[in-house]
Amino acid sequence: MADDRPLVVTDASIVAAWSFPDEIDEYAEEILESIQTRCQPIAPILWVYEIRNVLLGAVRKQRVTRARVDELFGFLAELNVSLYAPDSPTNIFQLAERHSLTYYDAAYLDLAIREGASLATLDKALRRAAGDAGVALYGL
Repeated sequence: MADDRPLVVTDASIVAAWSFPDEIDEYAEEILESIQTRCQPIAPILWVYEIRNVLLGAVRKQRVTRARVDELFGFLAELNVSLYAPDSPTNIFQLAERHSLTYYDAAYLDLAIREGASLATLDKALRRAAGDAGVALYGL
């Protein structure tokens, strides 16, 4: 059975806002509610590594407990984020150059362009690049 919910590319900044009490953000909370009820979250495969690196850093800095990280892993698994491999690493590089993004952030933009998805991010440079590239920012 095909999932006909609208696609939304969800980056690591959104997940960080869900994960840490001091990063609570109204926009990120709206994204979470949308993902749980009406949208299909997607992300480039690097999302898995990026999120885990953020959480590992938080454990090392004693910002969160290891038990809390395990809870977050369970929570993220329940979101059923569909992960995508890059079609063209060269295209991502070109997007990064054109929009002054990191290669990582350009991977999110590339996925949104390829899949015709909106983008959910708190990253200002990525938001700007999305606007320049004609990619809709989810909920804005």
